[in-house]
Amino acid sequence: MQHYDILYGIMRINPLILVLNCILIVAFFTSWYFSYKRTGWLIDLWHFTLLMSYFMTFLLMYPFATAELNVLTIGPFNLAHARESITTAYFITLTGFMCFFIGGLIYRTNNTQTPIYWFLMMPFKKTLGTMYSYIVGSRIVTTLVFALYASLMFFVLMLAFKAGMGNNPRGFFLKNDSLRPVFNLTNSISGIASGLIIARIFVYNQRYDKILLALFIFLTFFIGSRGGAVGPLLSLFTNWLYFKKQGRISFFTLAFVALGILSLVAFLSFFRSGQGGSGAGVLNEILYGNSFSDLRDMSWIISVWDGNYFYGKTYLAAFMSFVPSSLSAFRMEWSIGKVTARMAGYSPAEHPGVRPGTFGEVYLNFGIVGVIVLGILMGYSTRYIDRKVKDAAKSKNVMSALVSGKSGALIGNLAITAGFFGFYISFIIFTVLFLLSLCMRFLKSDTGNTNQLSIQKDA
Repeated sequence: MQHYDILYGIMRINPLILVLNCILIVAFFTSWYFSYKRTGWLIDLWHFTLLMSYFMTFLLMYPFATAELNVLTIGPFNLAHARESITTAYFITLTGFMCFFIGGLIYRTNNTQTPIYWFLMMPFKKTLGTMYSYIVGSRIVTTLVFALYASLMFFVLMLAFKAGMGNNPRGFFLKNDSLRPVFNLTNSISGIASGLIIARIFVYNQRYDKILLALFIFLTFFIGSRGGAVGPLLSLFTNWLYFKKQGRISFFTLAFVALGILSLVAFLSFFRSGQGGSGAGVLNEILYGNSFSDLRDMSWIISVWDGNYFYGKTYLAAFMSFVPSSLSAFRMEWSIGKVTARMAGYSPAEHPGVRPGTFGEVYLNFGIVGVIVLGILMGYSTRYIDRKVKDAAKSKNVMSALVSGKSGALIGNLAITAGFFGFYISFIIFTVLFLLSLCMRFLKSDTGNTNQLSIQKDA
């Protein structure tokens, strides 16, 4: 389908797709409005997830995805490739999100009486969720995790500063395969530490945990990763929104927070590149940069792809992510970051790869069938967790929602498998911390019994 540049290269659209896009935007906000009138929740987990992944990075970004101004980010040669398959990328992504809605409907009609829940969600709720509930209950264990993260961060920053890349530690470690596992471990511990601290804030509401979170956020801004820095703040806001406000905030507050998040993402991009950022620069980074470029990058990758499906090779490489790429020829060849970096013409040793969007990786592996299956799984999982969050907000049992959230651990990593290293690290760390928590409870109980026995003897 023919696309046309309009407004001096600010946008590039196909008229029919633009009309369809506008219809989908109206349908999304209409559905959101009726949900708000029915439940009283202005924003819930279901709509927040769709706001970020469906509306923001797909519907809203479509007119800008292959506009002329993208040449400032990816160059004219790569932009030409991205333009070749924008229609294909658009309809693949749309198919995935339509199946996302179907997955949500499957949960609403069948609840947990499905193989999706039995085999892909319940095992993680029973294992990760149970361990998580024990760990969150221990302030000492949470402090130890934070101390481990802080130690790793100082080590990472020290190496980056020594190499003259203090503003972009991530870039330094991407160029050093032998040291990259250290950075990946630090990122994984970062997610665990922030999750535990934020969970304790909403379960116990203690000042100590709030101070710990402030220290954590200060440290994390230096890591050079947008997700690592913005993620905890976003998690803090959404948890406050769900459990303290039950989704009831004004449109003005929501818009203000959204603008703040977008500006922070753009600022971190400028910080990492060592450049300053004006207001126009921030807007350019949002519309044409790499922060919300899923549709553009998916189109780019599909255009340079030879059409031969990978048949699960990048997923197998992800399942093997406990083995460093430098020690595995298979992972060196088939890790999704390395695959997309080579496809885009970059060196995998220096570039983390191109992000092919929510449904790009599964499409490259299994075609449209994979897109349909993944969309259903993600929709079902999101609707289930959304229901548990609302129940927890009503009953004031925050821990139950946090435990239920762990049920989506596997499905949440299927869209982009680059995070599977963190999935394994979470399992290992949670197991160790769980055993540590049990030992501390046992020792505390044993000490209490000893003291009580000693008092009885004195009496």
